[in-house]
Amino acid sequence: MLVWSTIMLNLQYGLPPEKE
Repeated sequence: MLVWSTIMLNLQYGLPPEKE
């Protein structure tokens, strides 16, 4: 899932979810 991948990256980098 693309969404899951994004969440994982956000957790690792500690960045806010970028929702355009």
